[in-house]
Amino acid sequence: MELLILIKYYKHDTPTELENLITFLWLLMGYYS
Repeated sequence: MELLILIKYYKHDTPTELENLITFLWLLMGYYS
């Protein structure tokens, strides 16, 4: 389910820096929660 969210982000041709930052923070929360 988490992978689907990542795929949605990376399907963008040019993800914005904000989207990359959100994805990075989201991954950190997932790993360290």
